[in-house]
Amino acid sequence: MPTRSLFGLDFQRVLYRERVGPGAAPSLNVFAPVYLPVTMPTAFSDDFIRQKQLGVYAQEQIAYGKWRFLAGVREDWASR
Repeated sequence: MPTRSLFGLDFQRVLYRERVGPGAAPSLNVFAPVYLPVTMPTAFSDDFIRQKQLGVYAQEQIAYGKWRFLAGVREDWASR
């Protein structure tokens, strides 16, 4: 029974800045629509995001005649 093994390591680091706020839209009453004035909200969030992710994995393939069986495991850790 021939076998094949695969092992690996995965690392990812993400840094980005995000500015999020609510949008503005007219009233959505279909029987009495109001299109103006549209006011822009002033509340927003300005964040700097840092994330790290580390993963390890293993995979095994076993051949038995014409059959191939594949099994794998993975473990991940993430932090902000």
